[in-house]
Amino acid sequence: MKSNLSKRDLNLILIALSIVLVAVVIFMYYLAYTSEADELDLASDALRLQINDLRHHEAMLPLYVDTLTETAAFVEQELTVYRSWIETSDLIMYAVNLEGKLTAVAPAISSVAFTEPTLIHSAYFTDTDGVYTNIDFYSIGMSLNARMSYEEMKAVIAEICSADDRTLLETMSLTYDTEKGLLNVTLTLKKVFLPLNGTNPAYIPIPSGPLGTQNPFGVVNTPIVAAPESVDEGIE
Repeated sequence: MKSNLSKRDLNLILIALSIVLVAVVIFMYYLAYTSEADELDLASDALRLQINDLRHHEAMLPLYVDTLTETAAFVEQELTVYRSWIETSDLIMYAVNLEGKLTAVAPAISSVAFTEPTLIHSAYFTDTDGVYTNIDFYSIGMSLNARMSYEEMKAVIAEICSADDRTLLETMSLTYDTEKGLLNVTLTLKKVFLPLNGTNPAYIPIPSGPLGTQNPFGVVNTPIVAAPESVDEGIE
């Protein structure tokens, strides 16, 4: 089949195709460039926000340091409320101290039960010197049954709430004895302590505790009875 296109027309067609091809390549490159430029703009905006945020934190740094220092000092002060160790003997003496406030009837406390020390919380703490420390909180508790007047019950609650160490009144139930006009009270409390750096607790002596005696039965006075005279001597 013979083409009617002249050589000049073929050249024009080739030139037009070349122009179209170059335009397509330039357009594709432009699309890739604009897409990359958009990504760079987005990344730049994100970095600009981060820079502004860092500048804000830099300006607030003195306040952060002061706040952390005050918080660390506050925590250190609060930790002084927790004793380094509490044993059952401490709870016994605490029960004796509570019973000393109960004078309506004796004995006021009828029964006491104790619990073993239990780990209740672990936390991390940074002191004012920047030392990072792991601290464990333990609790030991007791429950007791006692008879007391209403005023004595308020005194016991005040004593528990004003304790020097961390003492918590967990539960309290009571019934009224109409015959004797007293309250039958059952309460449970626990003391929280903080063993620091594995410190071994020192022995706490119990006040007014007798140390013993060589003769637990006291002094026994046995009267000396003279031997009776012989029967032969009594016969004349």
